[in-house]
Amino acid sequence: MSLDSPEDPPLDASEDSSEGSSDDSLEDSPRDVSGRSSEGAPAGDAPAEDAPAEDAPARLFAFQPAPEDGGQEFPVVGIGASAGGVGALRRFFRNLPDEVGMAFVVVLHLSPDHESNLTEILQHETDLPVQVATDECPLEADHIYVIPPQHEIQVEASMLRLSDRSSDHRPDTIDALLGSLAAAYKRQAIGIILSGTGADGTLGLRSIKSHGGIAMVQQPGDAEHEDMPRSALDTGVIDLVAPADELAERLVAYHENARTIQLPESEEELPADEQTTLQKIFTELQGRTGHDFSHYKRSTVLRRLERRLQVTDVETLSAYLQVLNDQPGEARALYKELLISVTRFFRTPEAFETLEDSVIPSLFEDKAPDEEVRVWVSGCATGEEAYSLAILLHEYARALEAPPSIQVFATDVDTEGLATARAGVYPPTIAADVSEARLDRFFRRENDQYRVTPSLRNSVVFAEHDLTQDPPFSNLDLVCCRNLLIYLDQTLQEYVFRLFHYALNENGFLFLGPSEAIGPAQSFFAVVDETRSILKVKSPASDEDRPVPLFPPSNTSSPDPTPQTPTRTPSDDMETVHQRLLMDQMASLLVNENREIVHLTGEAGQFLRHKPGTPTHNLLEKVPPTLRLELRGALYQAFQKDQTTERTLPFPAPEGPEHVRVRVQPVDSPNVDRRLAQVCFENVERVDLDGMEGDAPDTSPSTEVTERERDLEDELQDIKEQLQITSEEYETVTEEMETANEELMSMNEELQAKNEELQTSKEQLQSVNEELTTTNQQLSAKVEALDQANNDLQNLMETTEVATLFLGRDLEIRRYTPPVTEVFSLRESDIGRPITDFTPKIRYDALVEDAERVLAEQTAIEHEVEGPGRTWYLMRLRPYRTMVDEVEGVVVTFVDITAQKHAARTLRAERDLVSALIDTAGALIVVLGEDGAIVRFNTACERLTGYDAAEAEGTDLRDLLVAPDDRDAVTARLDALADGTIDRADLEMRWTPAEGDPRLIKGSFTALRDESGDVKHFIVTGTDMTRHRELEREVIEVSNRERQRIGEALHDVVSSGLTNAAMRAETLAYDLREKSDLKEKSEEGPEEDLEQEATVEAEDLQKIFSKVKEAGDQIRSLSHALIPRALRQDHLAAALADLADEEEDFSDVECVFVGDETETRPEDETDAMNLYRIAHEAVANAREHADPSRIQLGLREEGSGLVLSIRDDGRGWDGETPDDEGLGLHLMRYRANLIGATLTLSSGDGQTVVECRLPLP
Repeated sequence: MSLDSPEDPPLDASEDSSEGSSDDSLEDSPRDVSGRSSEGAPAGDAPAEDAPAEDAPARLFAFQPAPEDGGQEFPVVGIGASAGGVGALRRFFRNLPDEVGMAFVVVLHLSPDHESNLTEILQHETDLPVQVATDECPLEADHIYVIPPQHEIQVEASMLRLSDRSSDHRPDTIDALLGSLAAAYKRQAIGIILSGTGADGTLGLRSIKSHGGIAMVQQPGDAEHEDMPRSALDTGVIDLVAPADELAERLVAYHENARTIQLPESEEELPADEQTTLQKIFTELQGRTGHDFSHYKRSTVLRRLERRLQVTDVETLSAYLQVLNDQPGEARALYKELLISVTRFFRTPEAFETLEDSVIPSLFEDKAPDEEVRVWVSGCATGEEAYSLAILLHEYARALEAPPSIQVFATDVDTEGLATARAGVYPPTIAADVSEARLDRFFRRENDQYRVTPSLRNSVVFAEHDLTQDPPFSNLDLVCCRNLLIYLDQTLQEYVFRLFHYALNENGFLFLGPSEAIGPAQSFFAVVDETRSILKVKSPASDEDRPVPLFPPSNTSSPDPTPQTPTRTPSDDMETVHQRLLMDQMASLLVNENREIVHLTGEAGQFLRHKPGTPTHNLLEKVPPTLRLELRGALYQAFQKDQTTERTLPFPAPEGPEHVRVRVQPVDSPNVDRRLAQVCFENVERVDLDGMEGDAPDTSPSTEVTERERDLEDELQDIKEQLQITSEEYETVTEEMETANEELMSMNEELQAKNEELQTSKEQLQSVNEELTTTNQQLSAKVEALDQANNDLQNLMETTEVATLFLGRDLEIRRYTPPVTEVFSLRESDIGRPITDFTPKIRYDALVEDAERVLAEQTAIEHEVEGPGRTWYLMRLRPYRTMVDEVEGVVVTFVDITAQKHAARTLRAERDLVSALIDTAGALIVVLGEDGAIVRFNTACERLTGYDAAEAEGTDLRDLLVAPDDRDAVTARLDALADGTIDRADLEMRWTPAEGDPRLIKGSFTALRDESGDVKHFIVTGTDMTRHRELEREVIEVSNRERQRIGEALHDVVSSGLTNAAMRAETLAYDLREKSDLKEKSEEGPEEDLEQEATVEAEDLQKIFSKVKEAGDQIRSLSHALIPRALRQDHLAAALADLADEEEDFSDVECVFVGDETETRPEDETDAMNLYRIAHEAVANAREHADPSRIQLGLREEGSGLVLSIRDDGRGWDGETPDDEGLGLHLMRYRANLIGATLTLSSGDGQTVVECRLPLP
């Protein structure tokens, strides 16, 4: 029987041993064994309350929302593909019906830099809705979901979850999907791998199989890239392999079978005849594979058989037994279905962490450097778990000064899995389970895969070994057997635990999976950790020291579902007790004629030695060399002569007796169907030997050894050595005879194969006969089709308007259409005459020569020829080819192209006129194709850019002329014209000529469309604004200088003079007022007129002072507006701060400056002046039109530029720019363009922002 390690289930310890658990890998866990079964439930059966009612329908296997199906109502198909996968996906979905009752999730390795159009491609192939997957998207039946680029996709419950692709872009997106799909949908999960490179999807399919799902793969020969399908096939867990289009049909068929083909949960529910058939299936499978599954749990077997019934499209076990007999590969498929050879590195990491911390150190305790740490991994599958344990052992050994050697035995019955394990090569997806440090230390990267290092590989020995059939390893420190026992019934579980107890040392450990039931192990092991995964050997009590059988209990199952238990008498019980006591006290073995041990007692183990490597049953290889020769002769006497032999032989034991008495006798029992011999060992103490020697008569005349005796002893030793050599030669001859026998059997098989080939040849002859009949029917159909084609050709010839002339190899007329009479004067009676007898009406004399050239060279010839009445024809001469591609003549056609010819002449004239206009125009004119490439390049462009028209045409305008900063703007306008959103676009851009400085071009873009509205060309007209812009800049600079001069004059002259006048007037007023006061004091007479006059003059002078001062303030303010004081004294930042203060004083609106007032850039006075004017205009616009409560000016450095910003919280506008741009905004844009800056405006979120970005040198 074959047992392997399945994938670890996602269940806790309280559920993991329940039969019918949600994971197929746990569906047969022995609840009754672990002590957690329901009361009253029989051993190996489900609890009574879970049993179905008698009239309840049987469970559908995969498509009912049962708990083991994850509670889902419909299956979900995960499809993974990579290179070459698009074509395979198209063929797959093309062959799906409109309603399949399944959901599909497609993962394709997509480029992260490009958008995917896979959704549109697949939608053309199927009527099922195809959509891009989104996060938390619920799955629906009959829908297809496609992964978006730069994402990973997983399934949670019944919805899709998206996450960003990892930065290292590991190729495991398919594994991620299939792994999550297996966990969520369990047996409702279906995985399909199509064309692609690498190994992505391999681990995902393993996970799906371990959870009971279906795994399908595109046939490698059908795939454009076979790496991914081949890697998946190498796992040995694939259910279906077929071309992509056939996979769709097989998937639908399997879906339908799963609804109709079903088996009950237990064997007792099968009809009696089906139970008998089940036993026959066991027998047939054992005969084909050599492994007995009779002790496999029946629920597991029935579920796996149900899967094979659905895949092979049979409905009963009897029909499947016939398939098993008829199809040679089905036994292997069922064998692999029952195995599920699935594992991975460091499964259940928390269990390995506990093992590393609590167990591994104790394995090395009290171990000398010349000793070994011995570990056995049973059911190693493809080796990941064995290497995982070896890694932990090596890591701990590295920390020791003188560590013992490490020896890991890894066994399995799956030869394919062992081949993978021995190679030690694994896909790159193991990086998800193995840390980066361990990958670097214990693996080497080879051809995009990981290979274990030689040191790690040499510490693990892989061997084919059946745990339940072959003898165990011995003297072990640790046994790892994870998720293997859950498939066995209670009897075999107890046997295996006894076997492990026998193989382990006194302080050995047993490492189980989290799902194992430990009930049968409690007599032999004690639980070490809370997870109940690590057990430690118990020291057996005297009454528990039972013998360990080499073979499991025989299959006692009977076709009768209710076998009767025989009654036992007290004498039978006594006999049994007596036999058990004798076996506990004696060291005895039973061997067959091949010297193989078939049974032994517990005491016999001390006389046997177990060699490292592949275990063996041969007694002679297990005993010390000193016993082999005598034991070989004794066995010969027992089997050949039925004689009993007893000898006392030396026994090389470091401790214990030095001699052993060996008794070999034949076994004569009617209950045994084969010849056996009993070998008994008995310790012989040294004192017994001495006593025996003392009691013997002293016949020796002397105690000294004579020379003769020494010669005899040497001769005896030589004879023994020769006898040993002869014995070995005999064994060699025996092996050669066995080899010859195998060759004879092979020859017999070849003869049988020849017979089968003859039978196949007979069948092929019958097939050929059937093919000839079919061919005859096809010929009859072709004759009818030929008649129909002849009729169609005749009608075509009569109705066509193309003049066609058919000529034979001798240029004789075979057939013609009526329009030919316009070229040749032909009649019906002219058929068969050579064409040379007729003069054509066209102006072309080389028709015959061209026809002969076509026949000779088998090439086509075309000419435009002029006919009568200014008509024109396109004359084509082509070879007349038969169905077998032989040239039998010439076909001459004359197509009337008179209208096209005249239209072409007119078009040519118009084109010449347009070309002349374009070349003579003073403006820059460029005609672009729909892709932006230059089609026409006029003379003005040549003069400006220095490029010839021939050099420029065919090159993209943006690449040839447009400056890099303006290319995006040009592209945006071309796209807008192509979309039809605008009819015309204007843009100021910089062109880079072949030589010289860039030129500023004011361009206009329009689109030229065809009748259908599609853009055929873009017309770009432009004007060189470089000199114009330079003149404008010069005008502005002159204006600024003049304004500065005027401002300085006003300030220095006018304002100073007015201020002086004001001061004098104020002084005069003061003097008059003083004089008036003195006069009033000195003259107390009534000179009222003079006093009144003095008072009037003082008041007048005060008014003059006020007016003059007001004028001076206004002139000073005007001069500051013309030339800001801060710009004269400092730089732009200080000027902006003054502007904020003046605005706040002037308008009572809060106005602040945010920035560094000590900023000295820009250093160019013109740049600073224009930025200040832009800020001044923006502040004025905000104050006058927006009604703000706060205005903020800012100046900051950002990247390689200087950014001026003006923000206000007043009224804004809707859209990107204001609907009506006034003079102020035009002036701001104008000034920004003058200094090479960019001006942007935005309005939203309660504020309006004007930003001007000036590049810094």
